[in-house]
Amino acid sequence: MKKTLATAVLALTAAGIVAASSGAIAPARAEEQKTADIYILAGQSNAVGCSNLSQTVHGQSDAAMTYESAIAADDARNKSGYNNVLYYGVTNVDAKAQSIPSASLVSVKLGQGQNAQFMGPEVGMAKILSETHTEEHPAVIIKYAAGGVYLGDYNGAFGAPYLFTEQYGNWASPTILARWKEEGKKIHKNSGLMYTRFLEVLERGLGEVRAQGYTPVIKGYIWMQGESDAEHKELSADYGKNLRDLIGDMRSAVAELTEDENARHMPFVVGKITPTYNGYTKWVETLRTNQETVAKTVPFVSTVETDDLPVVDMKTQETLGSDVCHFNAGDMYTLGKRFATSAQRGVAKYAFTVTAGEGGSVEMCSVLSDGAEIGIIFTPEEGKVLARVLCNDKDITNDIKRTKNTFNWKPVSVSAFNEIVLEFQDKEPEPDLDQSKPIEEPIRKGCSSSVGFGVVAAGGVLAAVAVCAKKKKK
Repeated sequence: MKKTLATAVLALTAAGIVAASSGAIAPARAEEQKTADIYILAGQSNAVGCSNLSQTVHGQSDAAMTYESAIAADDARNKSGYNNVLYYGVTNVDAKAQSIPSASLVSVKLGQGQNAQFMGPEVGMAKILSETHTEEHPAVIIKYAAGGVYLGDYNGAFGAPYLFTEQYGNWASPTILARWKEEGKKIHKNSGLMYTRFLEVLERGLGEVRAQGYTPVIKGYIWMQGESDAEHKELSADYGKNLRDLIGDMRSAVAELTEDENARHMPFVVGKITPTYNGYTKWVETLRTNQETVAKTVPFVSTVETDDLPVVDMKTQETLGSDVCHFNAGDMYTLGKRFATSAQRGVAKYAFTVTAGEGGSVEMCSVLSDGAEIGIIFTPEEGKVLARVLCNDKDITNDIKRTKNTFNWKPVSVSAFNEIVLEFQDKEPEPDLDQSKPIEEPIRKGCSSSVGFGVVAAGGVLAAVAVCAKKKKK
């Protein structure tokens, strides 16, 4: 590779190497330098594509009504191919393979899962992406994934007897590996192999895009993984910090590989694993919660919900997916559309990371704007107040419109990617009221002999206030 493989994380799980070689796109003329929007897809089998196209649509009595026919009927391009959304994908590469199989840049269409009878998220993604792209300015999905692979299986033994780390490697990125080493964990020799091979596949895919006359521009990351980790208490509990480190490493590596610093800030979309995975895995909710926590605490990360895409009916135990682990093709088509929609919503004219200094916190760690006002909700700690608001180190405190623990601000003279920092300070103490000297009680006609006093500080002046209660005349 021309760059050191640093960090990047995306993969998918399933079986079968996807390396399409037909339907390649004709190169654009050299003098017409054009751009192509790149969407990275990674994870385990539901990213690979294990959704069976020949399966009869759930609830249909006619066996001829398969998911393939239903999805093809929704849009003819799902079958024939999208000329403005392209695909470069490699999946299920055995760890013992001396090299990664080659692939070609082709149109997205049905059958690009683990083999031609299966599909992954790419078809649904293409349906949405085709609405905003053309042949001159296409979208390109670059995929690398493998079935059953883990993010956190450090010793390669968690999946026994199914040793997927031994078979494919895992998604551990450099920061994760360094942490495991510091923690004294026994690390499997294939740890990190999915990650490093992903970077190689990405570099090859970008090379194919350039060969067709396009300048690649990273627009988003799609991550569909976690089902294997959800089988284990330890891995589910650690999933949040592992995913956080993976995202940071991946963004940095992709920015280095593409020589595009904007790649560090592009939207990262996390597909939440289905709650019904494998008929309900014990630690699935722990892992799903950690996915949400990462989305709330890492800038420009979002989740896509799958709780309405069950693979098992938990009341009847009927299998609704292609099997008890993988979405049926109809739901996979829906999931792909959600991925693309979320990724596109994560791009705006202006993007801001939001950080709270010592003494407070913020509700969201990032916010987007196309020029309209942004709103930020913050919470000071006990005894603290908001002191200043900075944008790219410039004090904008006097420009914000504040209401209690919220402020609004209209971006002015900012860059595409910006940093907002909230600074907090100690709340000024209440005036120290010296009541050592007795205050002479005023005598007022019509007041009871029992008079209460309150001391009010106004403008630094202490005033004694008599509180009287008139006696009722008998």
